[in-house]
Amino acid sequence: MPSDKKKELGEDDYKINNGPSKFDLMMALFSPVSLTVDFGLERRAGERRGRRAIPVHITGLVREDGSGESWLISGWVDGLCMRNFRAWFRTDRRTGLLSIEPC
Repeated sequence: MPSDKKKELGEDDYKINNGPSKFDLMMALFSPVSLTVDFGLERRAGERRGRRAIPVHITGLVREDGSGESWLISGWVDGLCMRNFRAWFRTDRRTGLLSIEPC
């Protein structure tokens, strides 16, 4: 899901514009209790102004390349319906793409 590959965003796909640090990702993955991290999501046309953040639980983290900054992340979204998600995320820029599975 790297940003250089053009892809039309679907209804449950979001651009991340403010994500967690490497340390926060590590703590969420390795903590003995389930911790959440927040991904700030870009608002879509027609949505109200302001930032939107979504709390998620990390269950998997894979290094995408040798840079140590590009990651493939999986987990579930905190909320009424525990929806799984996948994300591609760069920790140096704190940007990426997040895709949430429907309930």
